Amino acid sequence: MKRLMTLLLPVLGLAAGGVALALLGDGQETPALITGLVSGLMLCGAAMAHAPMLGVAALGAYGAGLSAYLAVQHKVAMAGGSSVCNINDVLNCDLVNTSEWSEIGGLPIAMFGLAFYAALTVVGVQAWRDRPGLDRAAAFTLAL
Repeated sequence: MKRLMTLLLPVLGLAAGGVALALLGDGQETPALITGLVSGLMLCGAAMAHAPMLGVAALGAYGAGLSAYLAVQHKVAMAGGSSVCNINDVLNCDLVNTSEWSEIGGLPIAMFGLAFYAALTVVGVQAWRDRPGLDRAAAFTLAL
């Protein structure tokens, strides 16, 4: 099963990434975003199936990328722009981004997520490379 996961998930992830790019080219931003998210999760799952700590590093990098994207979206919304997920009155990220609760100390909450996921990536890479002293990487990850 592990071998199937390490072979099948990257292929499916890359295929989903291609579909996301095609959707984006057609101007369908929201479906492209959702398909791109699924693609990233498939690629992280493949890394996890190959080596668990590599998967932790991949998920950390994925989370850091998403957090950076969300921080940019926050800045766009605060400047009066419209985000991709401003779909209707019920599903509207701009309302969330412009809320007084969307920042802590003047920093978007996504920036705190970016710091967490960057640290998680470093821990995952170091543990995957079998660095001495990181035999407790799982506990450190939980502490983060």
